[in-house]
Amino acid sequence: MKKILCNGFFILFILTICVFKFPAYAQENNTFTGWLDQITDDRMKEWTVQFGDSLNKDTITSDNIYIKDIDGRWVESKLIVSQDDKTVTIKPILPYDTDKKYFIYITSKVKSSENKNLTKEIKMSFIVKPKDDKYEGEKIAGYVVDRWNQNGSVFVEVDNGEKVRYKVEKGSDNVCEENIIVFSKNSNGNIEVADSLDKDFTLYKGKVKARDGKYIIISNGKKENKLKFADNVICYEEDNQKSVSSIKSNSKIKVIVKDNLIQVVKIYENEDIKYKDDEDVINEEKDRDDLSKDKEDVASEEDSDEIVGYVVDRWNENGDLFAKIMYPEINSNDEVCEKTYKVESEGITKDTIIVFTENSDGNIELKDYSYNDFKMYAGEIKDIDGDKINVYDCHDKNKHLLKLEPNTVCFFDGEQIKLSDLREDSLIRVYVKDNSAKVIKIYD
Repeated sequence: MKKILCNGFFILFILTICVFKFPAYAQENNTFTGWLDQITDDRMKEWTVQFGDSLNKDTITSDNIYIKDIDGRWVESKLIVSQDDKTVTIKPILPYDTDKKYFIYITSKVKSSENKNLTKEIKMSFIVKPKDDKYEGEKIAGYVVDRWNQNGSVFVEVDNGEKVRYKVEKGSDNVCEENIIVFSKNSNGNIEVADSLDKDFTLYKGKVKARDGKYIIISNGKKENKLKFADNVICYEEDNQKSVSSIKSNSKIKVIVKDNLIQVVKIYENEDIKYKDDEDVINEEKDRDDLSKDKEDVASEEDSDEIVGYVVDRWNENGDLFAKIMYPEINSNDEVCEKTYKVESEGITKDTIIVFTENSDGNIELKDYSYNDFKMYAGEIKDIDGDKINVYDCHDKNKHLLKLEPNTVCFFDGEQIKLSDLREDSLIRVYVKDNSAKVIKIYD
């Protein structure tokens, strides 16, 4: 096996499970030792680097191990060190571009646990080639785990057998976080979301009347349908992935079916469902979209104050949707409000950040990513200095210095945390107004 020895400890690249031997070569006028181009069709490829000796973890930083594209632009990634301190996994935050060359750099500042430096700096190049994929252009059902807006573009994290982040090139108005979508991949590796169900897909929504192994009977109040789970069925309740074994009699669910097999399931255990025929459900969703757009126009005309907050809880009561929201007081830098609202918009989910306005009835309407007063950054906290954090946004590739106010709302895993508990290298989503962080959600 080809190993590169560096002051007593060696490194090698591992792809998934198999170990690949890369021929080494020297590049002139370059302090880095290189390996030949590698090719992958995985736009979220994780590269694993194994060292012969345990590492000094303080030296495993994004300044010492990093990825750049062929144009010299920094590619945001996460570094994960194994428990034995001998392996580093380089995980991209967003998908690589296809037909593009990238370089992994490992500098001599990386040290072993005995504080020995690498004497040969390592450079490995790889190219992301598009898959010869029969699914390109074909419609696929998936579950939207996350959605965000950046610089006028909509991005989503979709689970359709594996969690992948995509840019939405078409049909972004049809995408709602924690819901089912039907989409297709285009030649750019981005997705186009269908505005109605394809002829190959059928939507069923109702209550499980019976369960027998892989089969369930679902009733919408007027008729019953016997359906079978696909072997690779995807099942979620809100943002929690579930096993299909968690679906019991009387569970309230929405499913997408193709070829008489259930592809995706959304569980509505805590929601009331009004039973309707599938066609009625689809028509109602279209009418609701039109109504939502009308409401946004009215809200714009009234020029209501936009508020950003964290959805602590949400529930259905007598057919109406309610949410408990924690948010910084608009005209204060130190007061935090927690209030229960009746919600007059669709798409609100627990443990998410929303931008909303209060209407004349004291109820709220979501701005649905069309807000004006706030910016959103998603990325990594690079450093913390007192009441300021420096956030590297993985979309615009820039660092943003943000002020933490006494009433900045911060949550992790559904629990409110103190601002003093923020840590460097944490992945976050933060909503900002006038360079002040208003609401933060921590992902790890």
